[in-house]
Amino acid sequence: MTRALRCSTLLLSEPSILGAARKDAGLLPPSGVNPLGPDDGARGVVRARSERSLLVELALDGRPPDFVWLLAPPLTLNPRALTVDLASLRARAADPAARRGATLWVGTDEVQLDGAALWDPTWRVGNTARRTLPQPPTPLAAPLAAVVEHAGAGSVLRAVAELAPLVGLGGGSTPEGDDLLLGLRAAWQLRQAGGEAVPLAALDELLLSAHRRTHPVSACMLGDAAADRYPEALAIVLDALCGRGALEPALVDLRALGASSGSAMEWGVHLGLHGHGGCPRPASSFSSSP
Repeated sequence: MTRALRCSTLLLSEPSILGAARKDAGLLPPSGVNPLGPDDGARGVVRARSERSLLVELALDGRPPDFVWLLAPPLTLNPRALTVDLASLRARAADPAARRGATLWVGTDEVQLDGAALWDPTWRVGNTARRTLPQPPTPLAAPLAAVVEHAGAGSVLRAVAELAPLVGLGGGSTPEGDDLLLGLRAAWQLRQAGGEAVPLAALDELLLSAHRRTHPVSACMLGDAAADRYPEALAIVLDALCGRGALEPALVDLRALGASSGSAMEWGVHLGLHGHGGCPRPASSFSSSP
């Protein structure tokens, strides 16, 4: 028997298998119309299920896979998230998934997307008078430190291409190398907004090609970063660096993101803002979990 659930908030990133709708404002009231565009017939599978989240992979023929997280409230602002009554969903890992029009099927249950509120996850710099970021307390993982040192990551990199070995470096669905690149990209966005010359476009090219060398989930994350869209915990740190909020509590929350993801992102921001100077010698590696 199929059961229908209604999602309360739809967070779209572009390009997304769930549609390309964008709004410049923040959270908007439900519109009562389908924001997803025409029926695209995307199909896929439930990749993972936990107590608070369900990861769905969707794809169209000839396109790389896309991912959507169904999350139990309260919602963590994520460019690819839907809030639903997760306890009512019976879907488990390996169940089929599909999307047609305003309906997302997971297993034998369906999630109705009509009228969902939209949130634009694009992070905007605003004030460019940034604070400094202290050197992270967690040692930089040895394989990452070796690549960074070879690339000469300082105020100016010799070549973005020398950072390519970071793509997919580490374990889990979001390897530490990808997390570091995400933080580095955020820092360079800040620097460019402040009028500094940084090779942001070249870095974005690297991130957008990451699907060839890393986990598909991580490739989606890096693609979002290339469009100025970051995980909530990192976006709050960026806000704090711009004077919008307290920095220390934001860093504590970022470090709690995954087993190593938050720490690697913090190192990426630090290196992107302040360069390689002061980086300790390679130390013990992070956990292989994301």
